[in-house]
Amino acid sequence: NILPVPPGTMVLRILNSIIKQLSLLNNTEIVTMMMNFCNLSDISPGAFIFATNLRKLDLSHNLLRTLEFKSDSPFFIQNLIISYNDFMTIPLLYSLQQLRHLDISHNKIRYLDGYDLLLPKLEVVDLSHNQLHVVKPTNFGNMIRIIELDGCPWRCDCHLRDFIAFQRKTLNAKSSHCYEPAQIHGISWDDLSLE
Repeated sequence: NILPVPPGTMVLRILNSIIKQLSLLNNTEIVTMMMNFCNLSDISPGAFIFATNLRKLDLSHNLLRTLEFKSDSPFFIQNLIISYNDFMTIPLLYSLQQLRHLDISHNKIRYLDGYDLLLPKLEVVDLSHNQLHVVKPTNFGNMIRIIELDGCPWRCDCHLRDFIAFQRKTLNAKSSHCYEPAQIHGISWDDLSLE
């Protein structure tokens, strides 16, 4: 499943096609690639090793559960959109050292490991409409400026308190709402007392 692309192509957009697997994008000129509504469920870790000019990759509205970028090649992707897929955890993104914007909204992510989003240039993360209950300030790198977290079933207890305080002081983020415990269900984070 090598995707042949005509020379000189800088923007590649594939919509509403049946392409379940992508093993190689053999083109060094593509800057923007969008594969949406393609039933894509499998991407080889080396699929983008020749896409050396790729800056924006949009794989939203597919069936992806995993995604990995082969780590022995430099990647210059700055914008990764993988919303509306079937991810249950954050994919392995450590090879994307130039990544600035990550949209992984509308998936099934339940937790963040401590290192998942610690990328040196990552500024914007959209994690909205996942299954997250708790996050910590340490889940995010120093460059993060905007985090979207709405639509998750937040457990507003002492474990979330530190993150809400961190969010209020340092981030531009929409206020989310509590899902649990029942007595504060629906209350906005902005309306919570942290004392």
